Amino acid sequence: LIAFTRVLSELQREPQTRIIQHDATTGYIHALTQGAEDLEVHVLPGFSGFATFRDVERNTRAASPWCVQKGCINANQNQRTRIEELARSLSWTSTDNGALQEDALW
Repeated sequence: LIAFTRVLSELQREPQTRIIQHDATTGYIHALTQGAEDLEVHVLPGFSGFATFRDVERNTRAASPWCVQKGCINANQNQRTRIEELARSLSWTSTDNGALQEDALW
């Protein structure tokens, strides 16, 4: 419950984030970020130390042709950054941080 409360408080502090739904019993939080992205956080119950994140843009945009920036083909770097910043603000570390960075390569 402590981890859930910390995540909820952190999201409520973000000026462009609106909490749509939250349930402390299941550890689920659904927020709308920057008016166009659904952010879902599920803090697993008990003292497991695990949480899952999902950040999905409501209005999809096609990647521009001749994309030469890292991240524009295989994922939205802004969404990855948002999740990483949220985790850092909570002093959480990712169990697949290395894999996440490797997947971001072309």
